[in-house]
Amino acid sequence: MSFHETNADTQETRQRGSIGGARLSSLGLLLLVGSAAARAEEFQIRSDRISLSYDEMMQRRIAWLAPGARNILAFDPAAQEGIEAFGVEYSLFRLDASRTSQKRVDDVAFGPAVEATVTGVFDGATSGVRIERRVRVLLPERYPDAALFESTYTNLGDRPLRLDRVCSQRVLLDRKMADPQEPSYAFASFQGGAYRWGNDYALIWLKPGFKQSNFQGAEEVSGAEGVGGGIKSSFDKLLKQ
Repeated sequence: MSFHETNADTQETRQRGSIGGARLSSLGLLLLVGSAAARAEEFQIRSDRISLSYDEMMQRRIAWLAPGARNILAFDPAAQEGIEAFGVEYSLFRLDASRTSQKRVDDVAFGPAVEATVTGVFDGATSGVRIERRVRVLLPERYPDAALFESTYTNLGDRPLRLDRVCSQRVLLDRKMADPQEPSYAFASFQGGAYRWGNDYALIWLKPGFKQSNFQGAEEVSGAEGVGGGIKSSFDKLLKQ
């Protein structure tokens, strides 16, 4: 089987399914804020504003090239894209240089762009698990601060794999990189849906250990969390006044 996943934020997206000699694809959009230095020995994809690089194990670094940028995108080997099957996470795929390339294209949807295809393989000699990961990256000229990613995972092994989750557009944000006097977690979470009446939801300053799903009306929130108002609820009240 195969399924597509669209992700336009920096949260992990969890899906369940299985691949048995089949493919799983995910499509993601990442809006970039900041810059970081990419290493010259890595495979790089560049536009006028963005630089992306993948190392020999397909671990990604992102750099924004705008003058005076205040980078908050930190590299962390533990915060990488991948899949989890049977409780094991697979995020290291050895880069296949013979099937990794880039070119200029005129994309049907996004127009002139730099397009790259990055391919790698996980080969578990003892486990018998072989998974190919292929990433299509698009840097469109019309949207200079955006990068689009489409990832495809193919089971090359002899046995089916049961997918527990898919991690797409995993990034680590570090406020200290832009403002050394601030702690790394000095961010605010904007969440349009409230879980309980009276709770703050529009601006939540983060503290160590904070965790809360961003309710978008797609999952069940009854029970202990309850269901409150939110941005739309407040707006509706203003219209009635």
